[in-house]
Amino acid sequence: MIGAIAMTEPGAGSDLQGVKTSAVKDGNQYRINGSKTFITNGQNANLIIVVAKTDPSSGAKGTSLMIVETDEVEGFERGRNLDKIGYKANDTSELFFNDVKVPTANLLGHEEGKGFFQLMSQLPQERLIIANQAMAQLSWHYRLRLIMSKNERLSARASWIFKIHNSNLLR
Repeated sequence: MIGAIAMTEPGAGSDLQGVKTSAVKDGNQYRINGSKTFITNGQNANLIIVVAKTDPSSGAKGTSLMIVETDEVEGFERGRNLDKIGYKANDTSELFFNDVKVPTANLLGHEEGKGFFQLMSQLPQERLIIANQAMAQLSWHYRLRLIMSKNERLSARASWIFKIHNSNLLR
């Protein structure tokens, strides 16, 4: 089983309060409509937690998390696999939900409207970890450039590594 969290939307970015994807209760199920982008594991995930508005008039309090099992659900579509600079081991995709029906039991938590608070309990720590990783990589690249600039003659291997890092940084 491969999982994903579908938060980011075209036009809203990672602003969780600006989410437009909707989950409308219809009897004993929800109908999910909307699109997501930059979703890690989106091409392969068969269990996706979708951030959706269950009450658009309530702002953050109208956001809920829905569990979508993608193996046999109608209306779910995977978009293109997006190109990116780093973390090539994980795909990053667009996802589309067109009247995707999920049972009410697939609401994550005991009641609607708790999704924003569920996400915000861990999201700041995750973003801090990502920022720390980026700073460590920048520091490594900086040190590599200093070492290489001090050497008058570069070995063939060091020159090759330098070219790869330059091409990745310039993308």
